[in-house]
Amino acid sequence: MNLVLVDFPNLIYRALYSMNNVETEELPTALLFGVLEHIRSLAFSEHAQSNDLHFFVDSKLSHRRNAFPEYKAKRKTDKTQEELDRLEIAHSQSRLLCSKIFPAVGFRRYKQRGLEGDDLIAACVEDPKHANRNKVILSSDRDLWQCLADMRTTWISLQTEQTMTAMSFLAEYLITPDKWATVLSIAGCTTDGVPGVKGVGKKKAIQYLCKTLKIHHKAFQAIDTAFGNGEIAFWDSLVRLPHAETLVPNVRTPEYDADVFFEWCDRLELFPFLEGPKHAEWLRFFAGEMQSKPQHRVRKRRR
Repeated sequence: MNLVLVDFPNLIYRALYSMNNVETEELPTALLFGVLEHIRSLAFSEHAQSNDLHFFVDSKLSHRRNAFPEYKAKRKTDKTQEELDRLEIAHSQSRLLCSKIFPAVGFRRYKQRGLEGDDLIAACVEDPKHANRNKVILSSDRDLWQCLADMRTTWISLQTEQTMTAMSFLAEYLITPDKWATVLSIAGCTTDGVPGVKGVGKKKAIQYLCKTLKIHHKAFQAIDTAFGNGEIAFWDSLVRLPHAETLVPNVRTPEYDADVFFEWCDRLELFPFLEGPKHAEWLRFFAGEMQSKPQHRVRKRRR
C-alpha cells in the first residue's frame, strides 16, 4: 500500500479557500467537514488508493525565519481583515483536529520544533526505511518537487490534482529533480520571500545549470557572482528540503478507531454529511479496503 504524506497546512488552506461562499459563522463546522471530505476523497483517488496517511504540520518557530527575518513575512500583510478572521478560524479548527480528533481516531500527525511540514515530508522520502515503498505527496507546494529525486515518489497538487514524477519533471524542465533546490536558490521563491538573484527567473537558472546560457549574458554574470560571494549558498539553506536540523520522523502504521471517528462526527454535527455511500466508504477506509484486502487493524467496537 502506498505511503501517503500529506502537507496538512496546505490541506487546511485548500478546504478554506474552497468555501469562499460560506458565511463566517458557519465556517467552523463547514471547514471540519471539508477537511475530512478531502481526506476521504484523496485516500480513494487513483494515485493514492491507501489509508496509510500521515499528516505533517509546521512549527510556529522557524529556523529559516531566525536566519532570514523576511522569510514568509509578507503573507499576512497581504490579507484583508475578513481574510485574517477566516484564517484564525482555520487555525482554530486545525488545532482541534491535530490535538483531539486525529489522536483519538488514529491519524498520525508529525511536527518538529523550528521546522516545516515540508521538511519532515522530505526526510520521510529520504529515509532508507521507505526506499522500497511507493510514496505519494499531497501538497500544492512545488518546493516539494525536490523529493522527486526518489523515483518511487509522486507529487499530487491539492489544488489542481496535477501530478508530477521524476520522469515528467525531467521531460518538462530538462533537469533532474535533485537540481530543483538550486533553481529556487538562483531564481528565488516569491511566496516564501526568498529573493534569489535579482533579475533571474527559473528559465535562466535552468539554462545556467544546463550550461546553455551564454557566458556573456548578464544573467550568467549575475549568477556566477552570486555563487562566488556565497549569496546562492544562503538562499539554498532556506529553500532546500529537508532543513539541516530535521530529524527523520518515526512514521508508524496508523491504527484507526472507526467508532471514535463517527462519535466525533456526531458530536460536531457532521454525521448528516456522512450518511449513505460516504458512510460506507469511510468504513472501507478504516478497514483498509482500498484495493483488495484490509491492511490496517481497526479496534473492535466497544460494548
